[in-house]
Amino acid sequence: MTGTHRLVEHFFRHEYGRLVAILAGRVGVEHIETVEDAVQSALMKALESWTVSGLPDNPSAWLYRVARNDVLSELRQRTNRSRILEEFANDVIDNPPRTAESELAVAGEVRDDLLRMLFVSCDNAIPAESQLVFALKTLCGFGVREIALRLFMGEANVYKRLGRARLAWGS
Repeated sequence: MTGTHRLVEHFFRHEYGRLVAILAGRVGVEHIETVEDAVQSALMKALESWTVSGLPDNPSAWLYRVARNDVLSELRQRTNRSRILEEFANDVIDNPPRTAESELAVAGEVRDDLLRMLFVSCDNAIPAESQLVFALKTLCGFGVREIALRLFMGEANVYKRLGRARLAWGS
């Protein structure tokens, strides 16, 4: 494993949860899958870019900017698709996506993004058996296989619990 690969792995372990928490706090937990995908994509882009051009001055800021841009791009695309559907279809969208300004009632006064995500993962709307799996995936950046090994369960069970947690938030 090269030095760059080790560095990206280090950032994955240490920055993944923080980035997911910050971005989910900005755009809303209902977009958690989009946020997780964007953070993973940013880490992959870091691996590709940093191998060629070297480490940026502020790697954490670089990862945040790339992930943030991916999230905003995806949400804009969704918004544009929704607008087109509204223009060309007579149906009204019953549940528009929440805006970045909308806050979770559970974490309305909490300022720290990681702490807010911890509260979100422990919300009563998420089934109790899914809360730990959701927290390990979202805050710690553990993969499904790692979670399954640590909790002595099958990967399919982990996927189901993650699905239940995400359904509880409507994402």
